[in-house]
Parts: sequence; C-alpha cells; structure tokens
Amino acid sequence: MPAHHPADVERRALELLVAVQEAVVKADALTRPMLQDVAGLLQLEEVFGGLAWPDAQRAAILVLLSVVNHVDPAAAMRERAHLVLTEGGEDVWQDRTAVVRSISAAASVLDCERAKCHPSRSATDPPRRVATLGDA
Repeated sequence: MPAHHPADVERRALELLVAVQEAVVKADALTRPMLQDVAGLLQLEEVFGGLAWPDAQRAAILVLLSVVNHVDPAAAMRERAHLVLTEGGEDVWQDRTAVVRSISAAASVLDCERAKCHPSRSATDPPRRVATLGDA
C-alpha cells in the first residue's frame, strides 16, 4: 500500500478490496469475481466517497472480511458500524461519522443486492457482476 494518499481514494479502496483477497485471504476461485461484483456495486453507490485514505483502507478491509467470513455480511457490517459509533475508536478512525455512513451504506448495498432488489435470489447467492475494476 502506498504511503501517500491516492488522488482517487474511492477507486483505490475498491481495488484494495479485491487485491487483499488475492494476497492474503486465498479464498476459492469464486471469491474474486464475487468481490469484483461487490466492488462494482459499492462504486455505483459511492460508498467510500468522501473518506480519507486511512479510513477508506480500513473500511474496505472491513467489507472484505465481512463478505468472506460471515453468512450475513450486511449484519456483520452493521454491527461493526454500531461499535465504531458507540465505542469510539478515535485513535483508529479520522472521521468516525463518515466511516459509519460508509459501512452502513455498504451493508445496505449488500442487502439490496442479495434480497430486497432480487427477491427470487437466495441470501447465499453471490451478487451478479455490475462493474469490474480491472485485473490488478
């Protein structure tokens, strides 16, 4: 990760979401396309827009871990947003309010994609590809 703040924080956070999965998580072959789909949906909703780079990095990792490790990633993200809001983290987050907005928006995007906007789909179905950030 670069030490400087990238010009396009939102795009870099979305790319990070996919790149970290490849470098660290080593999940199955279906995970990369799913995370690209999630990144595309988050990009459409500008979920990381307005965050400082350190907050965007941490929020992207939080989304990644929620998607990869939880049966209900939206609920996991909402729980984390609640913790950020109620338990502080001033030493970690530059703008807690913006982070809570971002994490909550990401949870809403996943809820919409997996259930509300596609009622015929199961909550365990991976989201459909909306946009691809390009292979890094």
